[in-house]
Amino acid sequence: MPIEAKGAAGGPADPPAPLILPHRAAAVTAFSLIGLACCVLTAGVWAAIRLGWLAVDAGSGSLLFYSSLVTLTAYVVFCLAAWTMATTDLAAMAAGRTDPSGRWVTLLGKLLAMGLLLAGAAFALLAIIVTIRGDTPWPFGE
Repeated sequence: MPIEAKGAAGGPADPPAPLILPHRAAAVTAFSLIGLACCVLTAGVWAAIRLGWLAVDAGSGSLLFYSSLVTLTAYVVFCLAAWTMATTDLAAMAAGRTDPSGRWVTLLGKLLAMGLLLAGAAFALLAIIVTIRGDTPWPFGE
């Protein structure tokens, strides 16, 4: 004869509590801040070159160019990851599958990632327009 589980009042056992996943607000915000750091680093190097604060000769130009590409790629990857994670977490919070205590921090990380990507797209468009018009020489040498 099987043994029946009893609840707190001696009746049938309570149903198991639904599985609530922990929020990833800290990871979302960290990814957004890493993206911000990569963006600031790249823009700062480019601005320093344009303003003449950083001298670039033919030997170091290609290294600077490729390191800028790496930081720009990291910027896009981290911001997209933060945006995607935040969107997933916020939907799971609305459905009751994820701990809602990190909702505001997750939303902040999402907004930061979205703003950074939009600002980066605007900066890239401006750089392309300036380069096509020929108003400024290519900053990494010929």
